[in-house]
Amino acid sequence: MRMTSMALRTRTLLTVWLIFPAVVHAVDHFSLSVDFSEAPRPQPRFWQSTGMSPADMLLTPDMQLTLRMIGDSHGPAIRYLRPHYLLDLVDLETTDDGRQVPNWSRLDEALDPVHQAGILMIFELMGNPSGRFDDFRESEQVWAWRDFVESLANHLMERYGRETVEQWYFETSNEPDIHPFWPQTHSGFLNYYDASSEGLKAANPRLRFGGPGAGRFLSPTLKALLEHCDSGTNLLTGERGVRLDFISFHVKARPHEMVRYEEHVVDYIRQYHPRLRDVPLMNNEADPIGGWGLPRWWREGPWPGAFVMQSIDLHNQVLVDKLGADLLVAAGDNAFLGGWNRRTLAARFLPGDNDVEQWGSSDSGGWKPWDRVRDERPRTERFYLVKQPGFTAMSLAALLGERRFVVEGFPPLEQRVDTYRSEAPHLGCIATRRQDGAVVLICYNAPAMNLAVGRDGDGGEPAASQLEIVDRSVADLSIDVRGLDFSAGLVTRMRIDDNHGNPVALWREMGSPEDISADQFNALQPVQDPSVVSSESVEVKESELELHLRMEAPSVEAIVLTPGEAGMQPPAITGLAGSSHTGVDGARVTYLSWQAGQNGSLVLYEVFYAQPGEDSFHRVSAQGTLDRNFSLAGTEPGGRFRVVAKNLFGDVGEPAELRLE
Repeated sequence: MRMTSMALRTRTLLTVWLIFPAVVHAVDHFSLSVDFSEAPRPQPRFWQSTGMSPADMLLTPDMQLTLRMIGDSHGPAIRYLRPHYLLDLVDLETTDDGRQVPNWSRLDEALDPVHQAGILMIFELMGNPSGRFDDFRESEQVWAWRDFVESLANHLMERYGRETVEQWYFETSNEPDIHPFWPQTHSGFLNYYDASSEGLKAANPRLRFGGPGAGRFLSPTLKALLEHCDSGTNLLTGERGVRLDFISFHVKARPHEMVRYEEHVVDYIRQYHPRLRDVPLMNNEADPIGGWGLPRWWREGPWPGAFVMQSIDLHNQVLVDKLGADLLVAAGDNAFLGGWNRRTLAARFLPGDNDVEQWGSSDSGGWKPWDRVRDERPRTERFYLVKQPGFTAMSLAALLGERRFVVEGFPPLEQRVDTYRSEAPHLGCIATRRQDGAVVLICYNAPAMNLAVGRDGDGGEPAASQLEIVDRSVADLSIDVRGLDFSAGLVTRMRIDDNHGNPVALWREMGSPEDISADQFNALQPVQDPSVVSSESVEVKESELELHLRMEAPSVEAIVLTPGEAGMQPPAITGLAGSSHTGVDGARVTYLSWQAGQNGSLVLYEVFYAQPGEDSFHRVSAQGTLDRNFSLAGTEPGGRFRVVAKNLFGDVGEPAELRLE
């Protein structure tokens, strides 16, 4: 764990103008250092997961486009998807001889787009096919569930491939310690766990299974499952102990509190179940606050992106470095569909009121609306999706390398009962080296404010106290980068803050329209990406380089140090393809995707479009698009796209063109 000396600070003055009277705040300055000649630490990719509820949403066109955006993101930014209620998509049909046979058609329809997007599953064994299973205290239901799970696993391997499904994680029903998610008994849950485990094992012993995805801190359900798997009796085999391939739980908080509560869980496991001390861990709903659908003003902009980076940093320091935990997942549950101020990867625009509930959606807490026998809410047909800065930050995080180095100079973390404290709780930097030799540093500023309050009492509008914290969180950083093994290279900076990589700011300038036009949608597209604010050649003298940056609040800045010089050919664009849907105003929207060498390489893209009958192309994207996708509204048959890849030095690869039918 990082325990550094107090930072060397100087203070300058900054005048901040709010909707309140002007105030003067001092700007902290931190002198930092990182040495790339020291022994590196690992950088596991535990943040590359997301989730949503219910699984019915996977059948909707806007969710399916979201899946494609995930799969075509840089890295990719997200590798795993964890939906709730998947097994409610399975119907049990009675044959002529009285047997009940699963009908997998709706489940297949939901999972096919996930697989096609290249996304792996954290597959919750959650849901009740045809209402068949209502009491796992009954032996007949336990054995029937075991057979159902075996049949399910065999079907999934047959459809998506054995090797693919072996990369998935199978998990128990979500949050069985919260009644709406698990309406059965406590003992029934343990029987269900045994049956699930044995069903998966019968299909393929290599399939991974764990749980319980507990929603409450060290709940009786979590403790009971740990004890059962450690020393209990497997109901189906009579063996002592039950396999537990990972332990999952949910802690929703700001990262300083989150990692402390996770540490309590680790301490409990190691004290009371030392045999399970090395079992991998998942916090697969590591969100800042509960209630995906409750409007929160700080979700509108760069704060969620800064939260992503701070969560990575604090989990590195506490879970990975201090505790030596095998952390598989510490990631948000943020693939819902909604507006700017909801917990979403993309802001969705609909005709009329953007907050109208659509077919298949959950309530604001993620629960399925059980009171609806038939879901008669409107189905999504016309829509626009605009990437949120939090999603963009995850693409930036994919730039991080596999070897991590300690950044010295921030105030130390001080452990308390329920949190870690620091004199600079909003600031941090992650420093890594990639396999291609490039050095990547990502610094963040996530103002440490109370997220649950707001001027209107429910968080929809900022409170004066929150704005005060934001405005006194601006900081200057000086970073002494040491141990570099190259003499010349390029320094490229990519930024997300209120004025960079933040489409919501431009949307506000447009007058915050509920129904955006095709032209407005196209104007929002280039500002979805992190802004490349500078790119300059540098000389590295005596293996050192000094960097200076102003961290606005909130913000994320990635600094890429690329050794060498211009003249290297970027990869050619391949697999350029397009699909279409209808925008809010009836315009045709073309979604482009492509490949270019190995995903995750240091390559940016530019997208050009020529109207039907025109010879010349004009650029429609930002100067450097990080993800391998782009959308344009108002396209017509005969229109042509051209996509080129360029490296950070500006060298351009072979383009590819696509003519629209």
